[in-house]
Amino acid sequence: MTSVFAIQTVHEVGIGGQITGVASDGTSTEETLERGRIQVWGNGTVGGLFPAHAQIGMRVQYVAWSLTAAVTPTVAINLVDDAGVVYLVDSTAAASGVKRYGSEGLFIPPGWSLQVTSTQVCSALGRVCVNAFRGWDRTWTGVIGGESRV
Repeated sequence: MTSVFAIQTVHEVGIGGQITGVASDGTSTEETLERGRIQVWGNGTVGGLFPAHAQIGMRVQYVAWSLTAAVTPTVAINLVDDAGVVYLVDSTAAASGVKRYGSEGLFIPPGWSLQVTSTQVCSALGRVCVNAFRGWDRTWTGVIGGESRV
């Protein structure tokens, strides 16, 4: 994995694929788009798990999706802690949409993940996009982080 913090991460699933809340099995672009700032996992069959940076976490600005299915899917956005416990953040029935988390973003601690799930299989190419920025900064009082903010 690249040492650059991706700002946009996209999980793409083909026809018959589903956003199940697991790591994407697609092919990563790694450092090919904007020096790693945009990371696309293309041609997958599953996806939807976005782990936070191991030392500083991340703050999610928004989650966007486009998931065409025979029946309108219910999309859930969850936090998953380092013990695997799942916390529901939001849920909505919509084939496409966006959830925004304000100017401070939704904080995902180090070792935790953001999880997106859909109840339906895609009948066309589907995508989930997470826009995030760094979480903690080592210069903040009481915080131990390995990198400074960009």
